[in-house]
Amino acid sequence: MWSGCASLKQIDRETPPQLQIHLIADNYSAHKHHRVKEWFKRRPRFVMHFTPTSSSWLNLVERFFAELTEEVVREGSFKSVPELLGVIEDYRAFHPHSKNAWPHNALLLLR
Repeated sequence: MWSGCASLKQIDRETPPQLQIHLIADNYSAHKHHRVKEWFKRRPRFVMHFTPTSSSWLNLVERFFAELTEEVVREGSFKSVPELLGVIEDYRAFHPHSKNAWPHNALLLLR
């Protein structure tokens, strides 16, 4: 049985209990799996909202990765994963708007 992800559990713990938690997700099938639905059913303060099908441009994380792929990855040739991660971090450093879309360190991608 799906027991929820660590991020959702942390949000649940750290959000005052009287507040609802609204989540926006794309229509990826994993977000609508019956185990995921059951997890949310037992936590009614979580309210799911789904972006329309074929609207990846609304998803900031997808937009960030699309820009990163177009501007950095496709143009480059990398000899190692650490080199690629360094280029990703450089991209983020010179594109401050990208921090709003993906605030995590690139090393988290390997975990």
